Amino acid sequence: SEKVTIIYRRTRAEMPAFKEEVDAALEEGIEIHFLANPVKVHVEDGHIKAVDCMQNKLGDFDSSGRRRPVPIEGSEFTVEIDTLITAIGERPDTSYVDENTGCSDIWLDPEDPQTIYATMWEFRRSPYFFTSGGEGSGVFKSTDGGASWNPIRNGLPHGHLGRIALAVSPADPKVIYASVEAEISAFYRSDDKGETWAQTSDQKVIKGRPFYFSLLIPDPQDAERVYKSKTGLLVSRNGGKVFRGIGGWVHADNHALWINPNDPNHMVAGTDGGVYITFNKGDGWRHVPNLPVSQFYRVSVDNERPYNVYGGLQDNGSWMAPSQSPSGIENSDWVNLGG
Repeated sequence: SEKVTIIYRRTRAEMPAFKEEVDAALEEGIEIHFLANPVKVHVEDGHIKAVDCMQNKLGDFDSSGRRRPVPIEGSEFTVEIDTLITAIGERPDTSYVDENTGCSDIWLDPEDPQTIYATMWEFRRSPYFFTSGGEGSGVFKSTDGGASWNPIRNGLPHGHLGRIALAVSPADPKVIYASVEAEISAFYRSDDKGETWAQTSDQKVIKGRPFYFSLLIPDPQDAERVYKSKTGLLVSRNGGKVFRGIGGWVHADNHALWINPNDPNHMVAGTDGGVYITFNKGDGWRHVPNLPVSQFYRVSVDNERPYNVYGGLQDNGSWMAPSQSPSGIENSDWVNLGG
């Protein structure tokens, strides 16, 4: 009788969705992961026979394709091929990719909260190396509230992807924007809820450090307007074709942006220099100096009485201030030490 091996790769969501694909896999002896455990599958007398490689209980399948428990001696079982396909399709844990990959962005369809988009990012960082991208990165879509996920890559770059910034337009939920780190990083747009993608721009200004500047914020009322984080805040007014800097000045390195859904002229930006507010879509900004949001990398104290506090700020030099002050510690108490 015919015998070939399959191990279903559940971590990459490469699920065979149709009988023809399963038959092709059987003929080629493709290795994949099946359900929660690796399983050897082979065809014997016109049936698929599955054997648990981990020697754990797998369970049998009822007529609906749902797994039911069986004794340990039943870890080898036979099912019809259509039942096996149904069982594979009902896996509850397809959101997991692997130990090197995590979710970097997630958006809900504003018209249908059962439709969710997520980007997965494979990366590793240690004191002596950093890698961004790999087989685990990609864009995924769920239409059942996250119970199951499918990759949506038609039109996105081939090969390994890195970090992907995603944004669903509140003004038109069919429109989705993506800034994709790849061998040739670029900006992409979908007009059919992620089913197909088209590159709209490969400007140099949007490609710098894509693993670091990964934030897209769409205008809540204009589907053609989208903002992108960068050293300076960028905006496209024509659906992602051209990006330019906004008119007003804010401190470098933009990492957060909120847009008033009722008044897109009103925005709040978060940068390495603090919080900024605009009421004219970024043509002019007001710095908010009374919020203690500075990011210190390291702090120390001296032996004075009262002692002084020293610290190095993210992109803002080194500073010193007393630990006590008659009116409490104020901005005027801090002294810049350079650096």
